[in-house]
Amino acid sequence: MSLPLQRVSLRVPATTANLGPGFDCLGLALQWYNSIEVSELPDGDSEVIVEGRAAPDDLPRGSENLTWRAISRVFALANEPIPPLRVRITIEAPIARGLGSSASAIVGGMAAANLLLGNRIPQDQLVAEMISMEGHPDNIVACFFGGLTASLVTESEVYVRKYFPAENLRCVLVVPDYQLSTARARKVLPRSIPVRDAVFNLARIPFLIDKLCSGDLSGLAVIMDDRLHQPHRRKLIAEYDVVESEAMRAGACAVCISGSGPTMLALATAENATYVAQEVRRTLTQIGKDFLIHVVAPDADGIQADDNRCVVSKGRIAKDS
Repeated sequence: MSLPLQRVSLRVPATTANLGPGFDCLGLALQWYNSIEVSELPDGDSEVIVEGRAAPDDLPRGSENLTWRAISRVFALANEPIPPLRVRITIEAPIARGLGSSASAIVGGMAAANLLLGNRIPQDQLVAEMISMEGHPDNIVACFFGGLTASLVTESEVYVRKYFPAENLRCVLVVPDYQLSTARARKVLPRSIPVRDAVFNLARIPFLIDKLCSGDLSGLAVIMDDRLHQPHRRKLIAEYDVVESEAMRAGACAVCISGSGPTMLALATAENATYVAQEVRRTLTQIGKDFLIHVVAPDADGIQADDNRCVVSKGRIAKDS
């Protein structure tokens, strides 16, 4: 077959998920981007090229690569054979650190393949397939739609609500020099929880969304408290208590685990975020830890094509706040 497009290039945001009480349902896109370029080759074999400052040497470059698997899934959905393709993946946000790297690979691969095919797969079906491949929706919908997102998956529907974070909100990301797999982080979670703990989290979610969107970050630490996952996962991150204490002392509004960790997220105002980052770095240096600390604003746009071609359309699945 001849593809409707011969080349697409996409910018894909990293994400942070859970945000304290919003376990597996809240996500936030970040202005920290990976990219994917897919082009049709005239002949020969397909190739996967992985590059970028955060690209690990052991990341698969063949059919086991997650982005390639996502591309293959869309061609299978469209019932089309895959022509020879060159897939170039540029990774800037660290992998397996709780920053949505698998979501970025899946969203980027599926969106790129669908564009090459002339958007053959409807958006709601495409997003549902992305979530099915990932296993949970929070990072996927934030990466695809951008902004602050709440998501719900039922047996037949995917519900997404997109909100726009306040302009003065900044994310101070403290990224350890070791990985923590989502599978390992999920193993430490209890199989059942008391009703009072479920209510504790549920009651906080609407107030958390309001705080992040209004820009009134007062009392955010109390609202972002959590009883479902962080008390168990923070034990896997030896530096969590130090980072939380120092960030709050320096004026952060709240600290939580980013996704399943080990990255730690301190939320701060635009005026104070750089100071929070400096103080956390100083304290970590004193104890011999040279972690990456990155200050970013939320991303409002989600996945974007370099040529401004429409990737995300407004429709039933994306209900803007």
